[in-house]
Amino acid sequence: MKKQIFYFCLAAVLFPVLVKAQDTIYHKNSSIIIGKVIEISADEIKYERAGMADGPIFVEKKKDILSINYSNGTKEIFIATPEIVKAAATAKDNVKARYVLTLTDATKLKGYLKKEGNKEVIFVDDNIGEQTINRNIIASLEREYGNEDWIIGLKDGSKISGKILSKTEYETIVQTKNFGNLKINNEKIRSIDPIDGTIAKTGKVWFKNPTYGLYYLTPTAIPQKKGDGYYHNYYGLGNEFSYAITDHATVGGGLTGPLGVYLTAKVSTSVNEYAHVGGGVFIGNSIFPIIRNSNFGLALGYCSFTVGNYDHNLTTTVCYGFMNSQSNTDVMNQPLMQLSGTVRVSKKLAIVSENWLVPVSGDPFNRGFKSDSHYEPFISYGCRILNRRGSFDIGFLNTPALWENQFLVGMPYIGFVTRFGKPNDDDE
Repeated sequence: MKKQIFYFCLAAVLFPVLVKAQDTIYHKNSSIIIGKVIEISADEIKYERAGMADGPIFVEKKKDILSINYSNGTKEIFIATPEIVKAAATAKDNVKARYVLTLTDATKLKGYLKKEGNKEVIFVDDNIGEQTINRNIIASLEREYGNEDWIIGLKDGSKISGKILSKTEYETIVQTKNFGNLKINNEKIRSIDPIDGTIAKTGKVWFKNPTYGLYYLTPTAIPQKKGDGYYHNYYGLGNEFSYAITDHATVGGGLTGPLGVYLTAKVSTSVNEYAHVGGGVFIGNSIFPIIRNSNFGLALGYCSFTVGNYDHNLTTTVCYGFMNSQSNTDVMNQPLMQLSGTVRVSKKLAIVSENWLVPVSGDPFNRGFKSDSHYEPFISYGCRILNRRGSFDIGFLNTPALWENQFLVGMPYIGFVTRFGKPNDDDE
């Protein structure tokens, strides 16, 4: 009995030593092998399995091995090339982005999107494998690391820009614009910072355009992010605010000096990175009688389409509704139409133009001609001075009536916008 206890204690002491004397090989498919590495070549790894010292020599492809923990305590991580500094290791182009899929019953899956259809998606979860899921029970499907661009800062001072496709304990795969998918050893990474703005041709990062959702007076169809809002003042008398209650819905309102108040609401979504659609309502009423001792009311519904991004975009809008005055409600015979655009020419300067076709009756500018219902064009143009938290606008408003009276430049316009809510944490 004493000998049995002695051998048991001896085995308990020696077992950790024996195990530690072995090498541990980690496969990319998550399997683990305990053994002794004999040889590592350019493409293969040769080893003996633990407990099979007299057995065969096993050979593995190096590309299938993630890492090896050696018996002396050192660790070797295998990547396609050892020098991340020179653009990292190139990953296969078919590397797929990781997604988070949430069902209506709060089930949350993480993995890869194999196929996406109108009625169902085929999703490969990390734990339960491939699943075919009806779209009716899907609450959300989002990329795990978002659609934003990131700056990957390496320890030697190099920087790589792109979207993160996947991350593990050992590596990060980044989808870049110029070099395809890059596989970066995490030991080489110093920092990962989001880019919520624009990269100029010089390679510098501009802060995000703080007034991407607004021209001079009218909105774009680009959605505001939840919690983001702005205050807008024009001519010192007009006051307006807008606030995003979700990523697709905003509410707002304004006070136009002593003349009137109004409320607005907008829903919008992005079809893709450069196409956005939206629609909303505008309801306003004068505070005091302004037309023949009667208050004036206006209600409009509109739909808009924006092509472009935060810095360079073009928007077309169609409005239709009714007006109320002297207790009479008149439905508009023709819709209002708008075409507006902006171009960001530098980090702190953008060019803005907002233009309307307004249906009118008669001759509102007393130009001496008779006309029934027709469209009058209103054209505005100017510049927008940008900073991280807002902008200052200087422009001019013109019409054919002003041109005919030799007022070629137009009526001046001034305004400013300041953001509130979610802070802008952009670079520079």
